[in-house]
Amino acid sequence: MINKERLYDLLIVLIFLTLPLLLFWPVTVGGKTLVPFDNLYTFQPWQAFADQIGVGVPHNELLSDLLLENYAWKTFIVQALQDGQIPLWNPYLFAGVPFLAAGQHSALYPFSVLFYVLPIPQAYGYFTVLHLFLAGLFMHVFVRVIGGGRLGSTVAGVTYALSGFMIVSVDFPMIVAAATWLPLILTATELAIRTQERKASARSPIPYLLGGAVVLGIQFLAGHAELSYYVILVTAFYAACRLGILWWKERAVKRLALLSLLLLGMVGLGVALGAAQLIPFLELARVNFRQGSATYQDIIGWRYPPRQVITFLIPDFFGNPSHHAYFDIVARQVTPVTQDFSGRPISTIFWGIKNYVEAGAYVGLLSILLALVAVLRRRDRYVWIFASLAIISLLLSFGTPLYALLYYLLP
Repeated sequence: MINKERLYDLLIVLIFLTLPLLLFWPVTVGGKTLVPFDNLYTFQPWQAFADQIGVGVPHNELLSDLLLENYAWKTFIVQALQDGQIPLWNPYLFAGVPFLAAGQHSALYPFSVLFYVLPIPQAYGYFTVLHLFLAGLFMHVFVRVIGGGRLGSTVAGVTYALSGFMIVSVDFPMIVAAATWLPLILTATELAIRTQERKASARSPIPYLLGGAVVLGIQFLAGHAELSYYVILVTAFYAACRLGILWWKERAVKRLALLSLLLLGMVGLGVALGAAQLIPFLELARVNFRQGSATYQDIIGWRYPPRQVITFLIPDFFGNPSHHAYFDIVARQVTPVTQDFSGRPISTIFWGIKNYVEAGAYVGLLSILLALVAVLRRRDRYVWIFASLAIISLLLSFGTPLYALLYYLLP
């Protein structure tokens, strides 16, 4: 007989599965696709047939990368596998370019098997739902491990999985895939560190570190180097804070030194497990024409502008590229957008400086309120760690001089 606690846990798992499935039901059980095929007709030679087929303004022009890059990559991989070949080289761009080494196609990522067994247009929907489900579940597990209750952990999981960042990044499956594993890596790190606390000194950190290494290896194969970099930075920050707290409380220098080495070993083993993708990628990156092409001033120029802070509270304050009409309060009717205030033709409502995907940072008003309550009322070590991480992240995002430390000190 299943006890009440197990039923609660099962219900929470179903919540994490049901919410993304409801959000993406048209592109899973609904028979539609996330791939914006209508965008193709804004480019020649397909543009010449747009009127004939009845394709007008794309629903969201910002989604073209999913079609022009990721869909093309997945198609190439499937064709190569059907021909019994490893897709090392893409002969269809210019005189040919390295393919497998580039990584963003996620060819070696375990869950990419969905694209190899399902029709590619439909696979995107299931791939997205699966990862949003896992992201919510992993965050729930992490928050439970650090002391959160069922309700708080469930709210945290939903917030993470359905945050603005995750939803706008659906255009880039490798970003969602890489970000999904962060909470599980933090869980392994936390559990490993706890084994060295005095009350748990008889336990070995090795199983947790091995598990963390496996998860890191999977995350590296997801195919987004920038997100992998962020995952490593966040994990390192979290581990450093936890080790610092442990040192302050127990002064166990030898145990902390050993644990620090073991944590570095976890990262090293994770890199080794992802080496089939990472080594070719690093070799290719060194000869890429973009290597070293961005100066510090260039990168600071891509920062969030100060006015972007309002989208943390109102995500569509500067419009949304998928909106083509507005409700006219005076006329009490939906009015299509055809021109801006100066009479220039436009088709969408968007006037932001950063494009909508790059500026996706909304986590929900309730989440922000609960975070403030935690800082004011709970104030334990985990709250301070993540409050500090939030402040540092915002300082980096808005291009303060702190970013110079990353630019000049890290690879």
